[in-house]
Amino acid sequence: MALDHGSCEVDGPTDPVKVDNEWICSKVEVPRKCSTCVHLQYDAIRGFTCSAQQAIWGWFSRGLDWGTWSPERLYVDLAPYRATREMIDAATEGRHKEFIVEFRSHNPNESLVTAQEAYHDARRKLASFEPGGVANLPVSDGALRGENGYATYRTDLVQRLGELMSQVSEDCYCAGWLGGTEYFIPELCRRTLTGARPQPWGHGCVTIALARTLCDIAEQLGHWVDTDEASVGYVPFSPFPIPPEYIAALDRELELNHPCNSARGTEGCDT
Repeated sequence: MALDHGSCEVDGPTDPVKVDNEWICSKVEVPRKCSTCVHLQYDAIRGFTCSAQQAIWGWFSRGLDWGTWSPERLYVDLAPYRATREMIDAATEGRHKEFIVEFRSHNPNESLVTAQEAYHDARRKLASFEPGGVANLPVSDGALRGENGYATYRTDLVQRLGELMSQVSEDCYCAGWLGGTEYFIPELCRRTLTGARPQPWGHGCVTIALARTLCDIAEQLGHWVDTDEASVGYVPFSPFPIPPEYIAALDRELELNHPCNSARGTEGCDT
């Protein structure tokens, strides 16, 4: 329980600013009136504190006075995972896909499932601060809104998987959806994870990290995806067993002189 140090006797604005002087260039913000106050002190463990009436309070120093200022947006902690402002902004606005991408870029050793759990955890924490609770958050969060929302969430995940597969096709063959992508990529991912090495495709590779990401999404959905009839979206698709002609086409890739398959090992392809 924090001590009640009483009110601050120094008047002034309390909007957040960073301390920047000849001694300190801070990465965090303090109330504006504190940034130039003689009582502002810095401790390597506790950060910025107020030294006013230190003779009375000793080691239990005062916190900084934020007055009536309140943030335009809340930022919640996702410990033990690393969180960023972009991540929490995405959670606040219900931008699920952007949150997942941001989370995994800053927590690369965590799975897609963990990223999704972190998203819902962030949403619940944000909702607890809102007068309207969950109802006050954007409607794209299926896990917090029941069956209809969950269906929307799954639809979004299908589209996300399709977008990632399309990007692989573009990177490897300069084609948004090369004919047979719905078979090639699932099999390439299977081979990559089974053999624990990148697999060549066109002028690119399916890396271990990419294969793990795609397979995580497909496993959660229970299927892979293909383009819809209009080729503007994606629909569920089960590629296994892979037709023989597609297996043969991939086998031919392995016979080509490719960085992933040459005497140089996986040089030229990130894992």
